[in-house]
Amino acid sequence: MDEAEEEACIDKIEEVKDITEQVDMAETFVKLGGLDCFIGLIRKRMLPSTLRASLATAFGSICQNHVKIQDSVYKASFIDMLYEELMSTLAGPWGAEADLLASKVRYTPLIYSV
Repeated sequence: MDEAEEEACIDKIEEVKDITEQVDMAETFVKLGGLDCFIGLIRKRMLPSTLRASLATAFGSICQNHVKIQDSVYKASFIDMLYEELMSTLAGPWGAEADLLASKVRYTPLIYSV
């Protein structure tokens, strides 16, 4: 993958991130298997680390303010798996790790049961 293709992919990921800021669109994205797709791509170590980090950041953003999505992601242990994957393979000051960890911390079953 050359630099122009990588940049085009990152731009598309940013578009998805922007679209899924709306709760309905985020839920639809998840129902269509979008997060599963992101997970598969993040785990492909042959992809450039900047592309994988962009996917992880978008994943964290999609989960960030959506309780239903956080619940399903939390129950599937996706955040733990992705965090470990990123920490073991990405070098550099990526924001992706912070976004994923923030999504995990925000999900607290006790808060929603009170």
